[in-house]
Amino acid sequence: MTRPLNILTLSTLFPNAQTPGFGIFVERQTAELNGRPEANVTVINPVGLPPWPLNLLPRYRQLKVLPSHEIWNGLKVFRPQFSLIPGLGGSRNPDRIFHAILPLVRQLHAESGFDLVDAEFFYPDGPVAMRISEMLDIPFTVKARGADIHYWGAQSGCKEQITKAAEQAAGLLAVSEALRDDMVKLGMDRSRIEVHYTGLDQNKFRPVDRAAVKSKIGVSGPLFITTGALIARKNQALVIEAMTSFPEATLLLAGHGEKEASYRKLAARLGVAERI
Repeated sequence: MTRPLNILTLSTLFPNAQTPGFGIFVERQTAELNGRPEANVTVINPVGLPPWPLNLLPRYRQLKVLPSHEIWNGLKVFRPQFSLIPGLGGSRNPDRIFHAILPLVRQLHAESGFDLVDAEFFYPDGPVAMRISEMLDIPFTVKARGADIHYWGAQSGCKEQITKAAEQAAGLLAVSEALRDDMVKLGMDRSRIEVHYTGLDQNKFRPVDRAAVKSKIGVSGPLFITTGALIARKNQALVIEAMTSFPEATLLLAGHGEKEASYRKLAARLGVAERI
């Protein structure tokens, strides 16, 4: 019988006890893969922590106490820490991550012998996976999710690392056709990019009686819903502004983040706050 493929999944996007919803799409995809007889997955989730005194901020203080190794949803997850300068030095993050996880990678490879490195976010994970691949002499793949291409692909010193990783990867994935188009615009070979849609938990998300549910939450007329963190990069301002063109519609925004207050002010200024 052929042994399972030993996969090292590298992902800076991954849930933990402090932020259980962060990167949950990566967790579910990885857990599904690990549950199949042909795959054995080990996850390395690098955790970035800034130097003192920034590491005393609540969000970082919580991350600092995460266990270095745990079983999460049936997955073996390791969480080595690396130095992070918030808002600065993004182009150096792959190098910081690589050196921080190098001893762990060597130890795990000696124990299990990885066959493949799977990077679940193009940046900074992709360039790190490339270097691990070179060191272990095994192939690596990279999956693009969105901001790793749209944001990091436009940052000085980052685009070059992204395109180099794309050139050397054994396989490339994108979560949509549109994202594949954007990867091609960065210089990637379209023929090497496969579209791999994000899966859906059908136990939680399934068709229901729309009229009954809208009545239950007190909504009549057309209903729009947008999900995502309320941050500048998601730009929910566009859909809020669009509500002026749909006077009978209601908008539900699902998410939270630093832009919530300004979005509430925008809705009030446009006269649509009661419908959002």
